[in-house]
Amino acid sequence: MATIKKLDLDIGEELGSGGFSTVYNGLWKTPNKQVAVKKLNKVDFQEIKILQQLQHPNIVTLYGFVHEEMDLMMVLELCEVGSLRSYLETNKDKPLPPPLTYDWMLQAALPINYLRNNNIEHMDIKTDNYVINSNMVLKLTDFGLSQILENTRSYSSEAGSWRWMPPERLRDHKLSPKFDIYALALVFWCLLTCRPLPFSEYPSEYSVAEAVCIRKERPPLPSTCPEPVGDLIEACWHDDRSKRPDIKDVIITLVLHKFTFGCNIKPASSSPVLKTRMAQTNTGKCIDTATQTDGKYFVF
Repeated sequence: MATIKKLDLDIGEELGSGGFSTVYNGLWKTPNKQVAVKKLNKVDFQEIKILQQLQHPNIVTLYGFVHEEMDLMMVLELCEVGSLRSYLETNKDKPLPPPLTYDWMLQAALPINYLRNNNIEHMDIKTDNYVINSNMVLKLTDFGLSQILENTRSYSSEAGSWRWMPPERLRDHKLSPKFDIYALALVFWCLLTCRPLPFSEYPSEYSVAEAVCIRKERPPLPSTCPEPVGDLIEACWHDDRSKRPDIKDVIITLVLHKFTFGCNIKPASSSPVLKTRMAQTNTGKCIDTATQTDGKYFVF
């Protein structure tokens, strides 16, 4: 990872902003490379420390950072299509092709498995924090709230966005390793319904908390959702976090039921290739192998 001089960047138009940072289109002059420049509102190296450890095809690449006087900026891979949320807003209520829905569900889950294998919890999974590159590959970004899990399982009090928070967070302010699994289920729902946000009918954190924690509401699954996938989503957003599946089980379920999305794959679990991929998923080694051999994940 490079330490980059501010003069080596041409910073262009704003791409988006949040509570902790603003992201701009930019040009990194030395390699003549289009990049995203994330300007942090305060000097905090936590996100850089985490992201510099990560290398995964579904996580945005950190090229380097600028730290001059009071400026701290991250120079990141540019994903030209923009955020998943903006893509779904543009195509609202127009169903995604089933194979694309499946690919993006899997691509949303794979980096979470990689993070878990590196003892990291993202803590802010949502459609805003997945971005799409020019090849329509989904990538996870924004690790500003991410945490390295220690043996003590202690977590910072800062985590999540209220529409995406699990009931234990809304109700008791508790965090757990199943935090990301709950939010991932809501991302799956957004992909299946082509809606940019869950619980859009509720205007405040209080109203969402009342719906999720007291009335046990969850977004209604569309009639087109394959039954095994619907069962998976309902398990992932279960009120009892101990009953939510591990991320490796989420991936295995998606792989086993790829055929329900109309994808050309034999569902037989006896397939030696599938067995190999499932074993690799459990060890966190499936991603690079699949990419190098197929050019696409879990294509048999």
